Amino acid sequence: MKKILAASINYPDTYNLWGKWNKEANLAISKIDDISMEILAPRPYTLPFKWFKYHYFSKIPLCEQGIEGKIHHPRFPFLLPKKIFYPLAGNFYSFFIGNYVKKNISDIDIVHSHHAYPDGYGLTKICQDLHTPLVIDIVGAAFFSDWLKQPVLRKKIFHTLKISSKIICVSNNLFTTAIQHGIPEEKLAYIPMGVDIERFDRITKSDSCIKNKNQKSDKVIFLFVGHLNKKKGVAYLLQAISKLENEIKKKCHFIIVGEGPEKNHLLSDADSFGLNAYITFAGRVEEDELIRLYASADVFVLPSLLEGRPTVINEAMVSECAIIASNIYGIPEQVTDGYNGYLVEPCNPVQLSQKISELANDEQLMHTMGKNSKQKILDEGVTWEKYAEKVNNVYNEVLRD
Repeated sequence: MKKILAASINYPDTYNLWGKWNKEANLAISKIDDISMEILAPRPYTLPFKWFKYHYFSKIPLCEQGIEGKIHHPRFPFLLPKKIFYPLAGNFYSFFIGNYVKKNISDIDIVHSHHAYPDGYGLTKICQDLHTPLVIDIVGAAFFSDWLKQPVLRKKIFHTLKISSKIICVSNNLFTTAIQHGIPEEKLAYIPMGVDIERFDRITKSDSCIKNKNQKSDKVIFLFVGHLNKKKGVAYLLQAISKLENEIKKKCHFIIVGEGPEKNHLLSDADSFGLNAYITFAGRVEEDELIRLYASADVFVLPSLLEGRPTVINEAMVSECAIIASNIYGIPEQVTDGYNGYLVEPCNPVQLSQKISELANDEQLMHTMGKNSKQKILDEGVTWEKYAEKVNNVYNEVLRD
């Protein structure tokens, strides 16, 4: 039996749904017979007064039991604004969280950090002190496009890469980009994240109550799911909708799931474009309702500017959605243009609008692409079980070495 400490500052809790894939990944890994798992999900220090923006963090217990294992929420200083102070987060993480781990978590065989920074960097010292191997994930293109362009962060990240025993890339694109940045290929593993097919199969498109529940049974349903920040490109989706001919608009309804710093701007944009009748901002949605929304949708739209290999596309594909998504990074590994959807250039609302129109006008093509989406998931075996099996192989390799 090997004990894994899985670390992720972006871990879903009672108040936030960020990084849902972290929990899915850990749950899958925890089901391996010879693995026991504890989760390290640090939270910032905050004051328990409602007029402080993040006061709810103070309500999160220091420890709780999850189905994937015991979850620790130690606190550390996280200074704002992030744009200025983010390079310090790893140092605070190293001191405060490192001390917590020494005092409260024992007999660790491997530390698996789902993020290179601040988690990976923040745990390098404790791994060295305990002579414990470190496995880190590279999950998004921002790792190369943003982080490595900042001199202080770059130094810390390359220290983390040097200390790590293995680096897991979730897309082939990230794997090849890592090599181009000088990371030794023998340190890298390509392991795509999965999807729980059985859970999404509980509700199918043939379930007649789905569209009735949304009261849009006569509409073509387009769905977006994600954090409402600038890099998700929802502003370009609203521009694309505004460019649709009126007859197309009347045939469609757009559901936007998620919260985030851009939400108020997006609401204002939708109002100024006169789109309120065609768009539902659904906000935060619980898991069962989210599965229903995927099942109700005909087309999933992800106009992102930065991604890795998004799990939301896996979820949409297994729900038999046609996909319209940006032609960036790992997305072309999921979406074959013209087969299970369309790839569009990022920041191009005209092209996005054209593809929306094409699918809204050709329901047969749209449904065929939806069927192809699920078949692609099945053909490629993109499941959390397969992910966990490959990650366990990495663990065994690291322990042998």
